[in-house]
Amino acid sequence: MNDTASSRATQLVYEGLTGVDFDGTVRPVLAEDWTQLDPTTYRVSLREGVRFHNGEELTAAHVAGSFERYEGEARESDVTDWYDGSEIVDDYTIDVRCWREYGPFEQRLFDLPIVPMAAIDGDLDLASRPVGTGPYRFDDYQSGDHWRLTRFADYWFDGDETVPAPAPIETVTLEIITEAAARQGALEAGDIDFSDGVPSASLADLERDAAYGVDRHVGGGFDLVIYPLYREPFSNAQVRRGCNMLIPRETIVENVYHGLGQPAYTPISPLLETYADEEFRERIADEYVRPD
Repeated sequence: MNDTASSRATQLVYEGLTGVDFDGTVRPVLAEDWTQLDPTTYRVSLREGVRFHNGEELTAAHVAGSFERYEGEARESDVTDWYDGSEIVDDYTIDVRCWREYGPFEQRLFDLPIVPMAAIDGDLDLASRPVGTGPYRFDDYQSGDHWRLTRFADYWFDGDETVPAPAPIETVTLEIITEAAARQGALEAGDIDFSDGVPSASLADLERDAAYGVDRHVGGGFDLVIYPLYREPFSNAQVRRGCNMLIPRETIVENVYHGLGQPAYTPISPLLETYADEEFRERIADEYVRPD
């Protein structure tokens, strides 16, 4: 999986050792706890009693195998960029070694789904039959039409003050509607219950209509221009800087995105406050983006 649509379709099926909440804080998921033993080694304690959708019980062997199966695959850098190996301490404890000091270790675990042994050393093809530990299990898929999930009765989560258990919706069907206007039409016709991709120009009207509930939150996505550095005149830094200064960022935000967004001057989102110093952003904007 290397795109947003695939990740959305499978996020209720697969789980990682950690998760990230809406505030960007790392939370335990399949890992109950973790401790840094030295600058490059972490001891991870797993939840006991977690079941995969095929009946397997989660153990440290699943974690080691899930990491090591990335070798030679298209997304191997997700793991090989930091992973040096692991040592199984017992069924529910594993020591994970990094080949270098790696600050984002906890966050990195969020994006690495743990899979069953049937997919690690067996003949289970996850591309045709996804199997994880999540609150929903794969049910049915029809290319270009829908993706259907059903509630997993043996899910490990017991619920808390904000999230109920079991999951309140028994069946989730994701309709594949590629055009934003068509998604809005399906919502208005009552063919779907929820959509997160309606045209930005329609949000104000939907908010004024009591028949709909509209929720907004700040996202970390961005659109950008990538210059072909191998081709003249874009191999010239001065040309690229001139093009940057010609892009009407404020006008684009207002007319294309209907005010939903903000001009960007660096590829680092302002949501990442630790890495997005405002003084640095302003200096980059003045030096490389804003015309004299």
